[in-house]
Amino acid sequence: MTSASGAPRPGLLAAFAVRGYRFQYSSDLLVAWAIEIEVIVLAWYVLVATDSPFLVALLGALRFLGTLISPFLGAFADRVPRRALLSVIRAVFACLGSALLILAVADAMAPWAAFVAVSVAGLLRPADMMLRQSLIADVVPRAVLTNAMGFFRMTIDSSRMFGALAGAGMLSVLGIAATYGLVATLYVMSLALLLIAGRRVQTSTTTAKGSAGLRETWEQLKAGWTLACERPAIWYLLWLAFVVNVTVLSITGGMLPVVARDTFGMGAGGLGILAATFAGGALVGSTLVATWLRGVAPEYLMWRFAVVWHVLMALFAAVGDPTTGTLFLGAIGIVSSLVMVPMSSALLLTTPEAYRGRIMGLRQLAVFGLPLGLLLGGTLTEWLGVQSALLLYGALGAVVCSILFWLRTRAAPQDNLPVP
Repeated sequence: MTSASGAPRPGLLAAFAVRGYRFQYSSDLLVAWAIEIEVIVLAWYVLVATDSPFLVALLGALRFLGTLISPFLGAFADRVPRRALLSVIRAVFACLGSALLILAVADAMAPWAAFVAVSVAGLLRPADMMLRQSLIADVVPRAVLTNAMGFFRMTIDSSRMFGALAGAGMLSVLGIAATYGLVATLYVMSLALLLIAGRRVQTSTTTAKGSAGLRETWEQLKAGWTLACERPAIWYLLWLAFVVNVTVLSITGGMLPVVARDTFGMGAGGLGILAATFAGGALVGSTLVATWLRGVAPEYLMWRFAVVWHVLMALFAAVGDPTTGTLFLGAIGIVSSLVMVPMSSALLLTTPEAYRGRIMGLRQLAVFGLPLGLLLGGTLTEWLGVQSALLLYGALGAVVCSILFWLRTRAAPQDNLPVP
C-alpha cells in the first residue's frame, strides 16, 4: 500500500520496532490510566460533596492550569534532556497520588484536598503531554510518525474508556481509598518504566542543549512564536486546537458528570458508561488513524472532521434519551480522534526538531481554551441548562472551524491541503 505521496505506507506496528518507543508507550499507557481514573473519581466526589456544577467545572479547569506556562516549559525543554524532565514531572504525580491515598485511608478526604492536588498536577500535566509527544517525534523515524501518534493516542483513549469504568466501578463498590491505591500504584509503575527506557541517541540538532537563563529562554520562545506566525500550517492549526478545546472538548472533558446527572438522570455508574462510550469511540478512531488511515495526509482529515465533530455535538444537545445519547457519544468519540491524532502529527511533521518543545508548548497553550470553556460552560449551564449550552457550543464551533479552514486554504494557496 502507498500513501498519497506515492511512498510505501509503514507497517502496522512499525513504531514498536523502536526500543525507546516501546518503553515510553508502556509508561504513557499507565500514566494515562491513572489520570483518567483520578479525573472521574474526583469529579464525582466534588459533585456529591458540594452539589455544584460550577465547582465541578472549576475542578476540571484547574487540571489545565499549566497551559499558561507551557510555552516557557517548551522553550526550556528544548535546552534540557526531555526524558529527564518528564521523569521529574511523573515523580510529582506519584507523590500527589500517594498523598490523596493517605488522606482517603485516614478518612480525612475533603474537597479542598482535591482542589489542591488537582491545582499542583494541573501546573505540570500540560508539560507532561507536550513532552510525551515531543519524545515520540525524537525517537521514531519521520515516516512512521503518524503510525506512532495513532498508537500513542490509543493509550489515552483506552484509558478513558476502561479507566472511566474502573474508576466509577471501584468508587461505587470499594470506595475512594481503594481507588486511590490503584492510582498511586499506576503512577509509580509509569515512572519506573520511563526511567528504564534509557536515553535516546542525541542528534545534531539537540547536542547544543544545556542550561539556559531566563533571557535565553525568552529569546527561544520568541523564535518559536515567529516560526508559528510564519507558517500557516502551524498558525491555523494552533487556532483550531484552541477552538475545539473551548467547545467540544470542554463538554466531554469536564462537564459529563453534569450531563449524566441533569440530562439523563444517571448516577456514578451511568457516568462511567458515558465516559467509557466516548472513549471507546475515540479508541476506534485512533485505531483507524494508526492503521487504515495511516497514509492519509493529516490535515485532510483534521479540518473536515473538525466541522463534523461540532455538528454532532449540536445534535447531541437535542437528545434526552440516555440510550440515544450514549450512541451519539460513541460517534462523537470516533470523530474526535479523526481530528486530534492528525492534528498532532501535522504539527510535529511541520516543526523542525530543534523547535519541537517550543511549538508543542504553544500547542499546549491552546489547551487553555478548555478551562475557559469549562468555566463558561458551567456558568451557561447554571443559567440556561446543559442542553442549551451544548447546542450553543456545537453550533458556534462549527461556524468558526469552517472559517478557519477557509482562511487556511487562502493563506497558502501554493500548499493546498492534499487529498488521499
